[in-house]
Amino acid sequence: MKLRTLAALALATSAVSFAAPASAADKMMGLRLETGGSLVGSPALQGDLRIGYDLPAGITPLIGLSFRNETSSEKDGPSNGTTTFALNLEGRYYFKAHKKGLSPFVFGGVDFTNFSFGHEDKDGKATNELADAVAGDEASSWGLNAGIGMEWLASKSFGVGGKWGLNANFNPTSVQKKDGAEAGKDASHTTWGTASAFYLVWRI
Repeated sequence: MKLRTLAALALATSAVSFAAPASAADKMMGLRLETGGSLVGSPALQGDLRIGYDLPAGITPLIGLSFRNETSSEKDGPSNGTTTFALNLEGRYYFKAHKKGLSPFVFGGVDFTNFSFGHEDKDGKATNELADAVAGDEASSWGLNAGIGMEWLASKSFGVGGKWGLNANFNPTSVQKKDGAEAGKDASHTTWGTASAFYLVWRI
């Protein structure tokens, strides 16, 4: 009787020990960080850092952010600056568990890119405000993208990925007004095309 009990216990322990690594390897959920990922060929920026979360059933939402500020000035003279802010929201569906090896997926997303320009004289007073407002309005845009991708995980926590898809970028403009003056025009500009991206991913 004791031998049968010990044998049953040993068998159960072996089964649990064997199943545990497989369960860990097939872990679906987890926080992910990505760097890169801007769609090459798309007029819109898509963020230097992207944060997402791998949910069950292969669903992964992500958000990408990018901020840049560039300023140039002359000694005791005027200066000018450019500020760029980009926001990207993306959803993915992976066809297999997040484990070592290749994982194909489909994705869809929307992105927003905002530009603002500023000129100041040597005393720090804003100049050309109306022209700067028109330039920022004309440069800013939003877009839609969707396509397919492939991710290769070298381990459960690190990998590389790439994606390719269709991109539509929309650039609506409007008349800008400042101190009783106005410039610019109500118009729209749409760009259609294909775009691709590569990125590094860390899963936590």
